[in-house]
Amino acid sequence: MSICNYDECTGCAACLNVCPVNCITFKEDDEGFLRPFINESKCIKCGKCVKTCPANGGNNFNYSKNDMKAYAYINDDLETLRGSASGGAFSVLAKKILAENGVVFGACYENKFTVIHKGITREEQLQLLRDSKYVQSNIKNTYIEAKKYLEQGRLVLFTGTPCQIAGLYSTINYKKYNNLYTIDILCHGVPNPKIFREYITYLEEKYGKIEKYTFRDKSKWGWGSWGSFIYNDKCTGKEKKKNFIVPTDYYYSLYFKDINLRESCYKCKYTTIPRVADLTLGDYWGIDEVMPNIKSRDGVSLILVNSAQGEKLISSLELPEKSGMYQTRLDDAIRHNITIVSATKRPKGRDDFYKNLNKYGFENTAKMYCKLKHREVLSLYVPRKLKIKIKKILRGIKK
Repeated sequence: MSICNYDECTGCAACLNVCPVNCITFKEDDEGFLRPFINESKCIKCGKCVKTCPANGGNNFNYSKNDMKAYAYINDDLETLRGSASGGAFSVLAKKILAENGVVFGACYENKFTVIHKGITREEQLQLLRDSKYVQSNIKNTYIEAKKYLEQGRLVLFTGTPCQIAGLYSTINYKKYNNLYTIDILCHGVPNPKIFREYITYLEEKYGKIEKYTFRDKSKWGWGSWGSFIYNDKCTGKEKKKNFIVPTDYYYSLYFKDINLRESCYKCKYTTIPRVADLTLGDYWGIDEVMPNIKSRDGVSLILVNSAQGEKLISSLELPEKSGMYQTRLDDAIRHNITIVSATKRPKGRDDFYKNLNKYGFENTAKMYCKLKHREVLSLYVPRKLKIKIKKILRGIKK
């Protein structure tokens, strides 16, 4: 029995969470993506999984484009800001919920490098959910867990990719809960757990045991697309840290070539306006052009307010402009962040990528699709404001 079309399955796990006899488990398919598998001997043919699957139904939208608001946000706590992937918007929203005895759900590492969804109830746990993780998380039973907290009357903030929010909505009949807040992240697609594991193994063979991996590390070059990992050097046994940028790393390079994403990502129906969640969070790329005077080195969040519920949560923060919240035009946000309204185009190389990965392994396959540049890019050291001025001069010359 098939729950939905293969290339439309997002792995949201709504089917798993709604099954009354627990006959659905999630396992990795031949490519390494998590998919539902039905134990036919336990299945009672109730059809709930098919009816619940967001791929088989309409979109669950809350709002219309005319009502949406867009903000640039910079957290005024420097430690929080530097520990966040962009401007620290998630942290301030999560702290608000936690301060009122609420529960916050998001993606975190389990056993170092397996990414799962998890609920937290204490502020000291917040760092688990911070930072970008460019690999699809395993939702597990968190939709049902969230519902239990909602039924108890506790506030719940659920964050995830847009398809995961759609899965939550389909599972719990979300409209009946005024204590539920949702955030979808700006997402251009998800690689799978298998390729991330093989990448970590490749790093360990090259450098030594990886102790910590960070996709977004601001400590050396500030806000941008670079990361780091801490490892025990296999030659000396000493703990070391390596910072890297996109052109010098295979996993990052493959990710930004869009070649290792889930098939459903290339036809994502959630990259549109209206958005699926109450709020949308992401990096405010292009902010230096939109607001030239903003201090962007340590990151700027883009916040889209998509629903009345989202407006309520934002208003409860009581953040005037002097505290880092700046209203911006929605069109400007879209112009610099096209994933708001456009799904990632499927590259031709995707046809055989995972077949090659299974046959030749991570490093050999990565070499087929990427040519690393081992010299650090000079532009990393150019201040953002100077980059903007240079671009304006170059545009003037072309005219």
